[in-house]
Amino acid sequence: MATRIWIFLINTFFSNTFKSMKNALSLTQDHLAKLTANEADADILAIKTAYLPLHTAFITANNQLDSKLGIYKGKTQTTEEMMEELGKVKINEWRGPVFAVFPEGTDNATAIFPRDRQPFQSGTYDERIEAVNTLSLTLATYTAQPSLVALSASVQAYYLTLSGARALQQSNEGTVATLRTNLKAAHLLMCQGMYKNLGLLMAKYYQNPETVADYFDLTLLRDTGSDEPIMLDGNINSLQVVNLNSQIPDANIDENSVFTMKNTSASVTQLYFYAADAADKKPDGFAAIILNPGEELSRSVADLGFSETNTYFNIYNPGAEAGSWEVAIEE
Repeated sequence: MATRIWIFLINTFFSNTFKSMKNALSLTQDHLAKLTANEADADILAIKTAYLPLHTAFITANNQLDSKLGIYKGKTQTTEEMMEELGKVKINEWRGPVFAVFPEGTDNATAIFPRDRQPFQSGTYDERIEAVNTLSLTLATYTAQPSLVALSASVQAYYLTLSGARALQQSNEGTVATLRTNLKAAHLLMCQGMYKNLGLLMAKYYQNPETVADYFDLTLLRDTGSDEPIMLDGNINSLQVVNLNSQIPDANIDENSVFTMKNTSASVTQLYFYAADAADKKPDGFAAIILNPGEELSRSVADLGFSETNTYFNIYNPGAEAGSWEVAIEE
């Protein structure tokens, strides 16, 4: 039997919002507001300061996509405005923390800024945007310097915002796809930042852990329970992959939810039940629950292998004959 993952190793902020950007927006806005309300405490102010760029990038990525889809009516920052900000403000914000670790002129400092400010202040828009991405990736390699790894996340968040502004400026067919990809990446960064904040708050309030709950809207994170399980069923053709995400309600599905899977096929068809990184992904090369006709098995979301990348719940029929299935989800 597989060992169930320790619950504290699961990013609850991601697992409870990856299907709902609306919930993610509510969660981060509430979290930032609660940090702001307590920022007179120097520790909380430091947490807020580090988290703010990740929050801003997520909000901006959401607004940029909505703007392209004609939903968001507010003003989004233009590429021209952001390029001005990049060359005059952001690059100086980033140089300071780097030189605090590696003094200007040292080998490491030069490796991080090989041409100093130039790539961020001159060249085409796309070249300058890519320079920001390169800086983020470079900073992330300095794993022995936590402050630079944290700076990498902030720089990456700004890169997503820049990339989105550029996509809005353009009108090619890939624009919406780019903005959707940016939103997904910004969501992950934001959830990782909130997970980090949880650890910092637990360290600060370890003698009064209930205080940690004051910084998060738990109604968006906790399973409130349901008297009746969610019942799903259907048929599946030979070699078909069925994805259930669109049939699973967003609310209250978290890492503690239990999936009871049953192969109801009348034939000899085996069925595979598994988490995957795409709605059409077959279970090649990774674990899956394999059930013969009539067999039934219950597993938690965690045990099924859901993760920050495996967000799809699929069923696959590898046989030559059609089959059928049932899935019950207890919240």
